[in-house]
Amino acid sequence: MSEMRERNCAVFITDDWEPEEDWMKLMRCPACKGWLPSDWPIGVQFQCKKCGAVLETLPTIPEDAEDEEEDTDYEWGGNLCVVPDVAVKIIKVDYPIKRIKKMKKKTSLRAMGRTWTRRVWEDEEGRYVEIWPLGRITLDDPRILRIVEDEIDG
Repeated sequence: MSEMRERNCAVFITDDWEPEEDWMKLMRCPACKGWLPSDWPIGVQFQCKKCGAVLETLPTIPEDAEDEEEDTDYEWGGNLCVVPDVAVKIIKVDYPIKRIKKMKKKTSLRAMGRTWTRRVWEDEEGRYVEIWPLGRITLDDPRILRIVEDEIDG
């Protein structure tokens, strides 16, 4: 198992796959742990669209094999591994990087203006209120007249 971690691989099993059941092929990329599409290929190199790592499936070596050759028909499954840069045989594509959403957390506070009341949110930049179409306004904005604690948080 430690050898696979060094090679940056994940194990997959094919003996229960049905052609119409694509959910059986759900796999995570061993490099970034993002989900791979259900139609990821077997036996060729391909690229993860999330992180751009080149991946390849390697068949399992049967335990009872006398000559220690790889089983190339993937009868029982194999390993999904990250390919080192020197072994890449495909042309790499630069996929657009998806923006990571800022994690926000609701608080038990409400900000009140002249004609509105909004929940106060908190993220790594601090506490704020979301007002359409203005977007994010901080709690020191003069349009916020007072801030109250919610009695029923839900």
